[in-house]
Amino acid sequence: MKKVLFTILSVLLFNFLNAQVPEKFSYQAVIRDHNNELLNGQVVGMQISILKGSITGTAVYVETQSPTTNSNGLISIEIGTGVSSDDFSAMNWSDGPYFIKTEIDPAGGKNYSIIGTSQLISVPFALHAKTAENITGTIAETDPNFTAWDKTSGIVITEDQISDLQAYVTSETDPVYGSSVAGGITAKDTTLWNNKLDNFTETDPLFSASVAAGINNSDTSNWNNKLDSFTEVDPIFSTSVASGISNSDTASWNNKLDSYTETQTLSDVISNDNTANGQIKDLTDPTEAQDAATKAYVDLAKAKIIDVLISNGLFPVNDIDGNSYTAVVIGDQVWMAENLRTTKYNDGTPIPLVTDNNEWKNLTTPAYCWYDNDESTYKENFGAFYTLYTVQTEKLCPQGWHVPTKEEWDVLKNYLGLDRGGKLKEAGTVTWDSPNTGATNESGFTALGGGIRNCLSGQFEYKGTQTSFWSSNSSYFPTLSNSHSGLGGGYGVGNYGRYVRCLMD
Repeated sequence: MKKVLFTILSVLLFNFLNAQVPEKFSYQAVIRDHNNELLNGQVVGMQISILKGSITGTAVYVETQSPTTNSNGLISIEIGTGVSSDDFSAMNWSDGPYFIKTEIDPAGGKNYSIIGTSQLISVPFALHAKTAENITGTIAETDPNFTAWDKTSGIVITEDQISDLQAYVTSETDPVYGSSVAGGITAKDTTLWNNKLDNFTETDPLFSASVAAGINNSDTSNWNNKLDSFTEVDPIFSTSVASGISNSDTASWNNKLDSYTETQTLSDVISNDNTANGQIKDLTDPTEAQDAATKAYVDLAKAKIIDVLISNGLFPVNDIDGNSYTAVVIGDQVWMAENLRTTKYNDGTPIPLVTDNNEWKNLTTPAYCWYDNDESTYKENFGAFYTLYTVQTEKLCPQGWHVPTKEEWDVLKNYLGLDRGGKLKEAGTVTWDSPNTGATNESGFTALGGGIRNCLSGQFEYKGTQTSFWSSNSSYFPTLSNSHSGLGGGYGVGNYGRYVRCLMD
């Protein structure tokens, strides 16, 4: 079995013909393997679904095809000509929006291992426009004003009326406005409104009796002219050190201190016999009990201690339910070596359990479940399925741990290098179906073939052939397959049921 990591570039081509409209449209995709090499000359299995309303909407048309990639890794098909029990010609393209969902099996069967969904941004207008030939007759005018208008005379507008519309403006006859002071306002008045006041001398008795009434230009340059006395008589200020501050003092505040020896820098501390209520001797490579150390040195020591504890099975991790997990060091990261199986958030709040398929496929909120709704069989080994909405609460992992971001998954992928999927998968065929290509579990991650819960049907699928995990900062999910040794990935809607692996903060 060829090891395949899918990369798909798809193009929809809609056929427009002047005469007869075909009941189909074209679709192309390029497929590459995990080394980014073109997958050519190979039969692949495809299932194409047209979804109505949203990316999680109802499938109104489903067909399957088995195209062969050309020398450039390209597949070209015509949607509407595949094997289907639906009637493509009955599609009402005006009743959108519509989305196209593609599922691909590289082995040519129906074990679809990569799923993509995108909106049909342009309705296939050629298919929709065919209904225009059924429109007959004329459009009747029902506006009574338009019908009653004598259209033989028309409306005559002269050149003078266009250049001077004032001919159509009537005179102001408002009796209230005409008798008010506003009726006589001129352009000159707007520059001096006092022309409309009978008297504008300031007669405010409070203002006239206040000190402000006598303020002139000279007063504004020296407000003390209006003060009876402006000598500072604050007894507290007069006896304080501040009363004697001079210009020279502001240049050196130490003039006001009994002692002002500067011992602030590390060089000064070292010159004072290398002591400062203790010992500062060697920050980067401390050798004695009282030596200071850098954060980097302490972090390195902490990492080594954790590594030793994990290697000897002395570093258990417990969730809010009391479940215990083993951990594994991979590169610079510390991962749980088991899928999360908590039924509560880390603050003790219960997570809703949803078992009904119809309820699950319509979820837009947090939830969890067990594979086949069988807790006794699947909880301990496989863990729980969670929706993306549960992950986005940021309260799912135990304190000190978190759901990894896409970027943190990328760090893991880059550290493991080629055949990274095989290094993550549990070896053998206990939880994975044969052939479980490339599985060595040399990383200690121990990924099991636990399947998923479908977002469109709510059904449990792909056990033994596929598993995937959520990331915290997007709908991205890394995925593993029994048929290749790569680590794939994609973006999915929030009500898929996927597993969660926690990463140490």
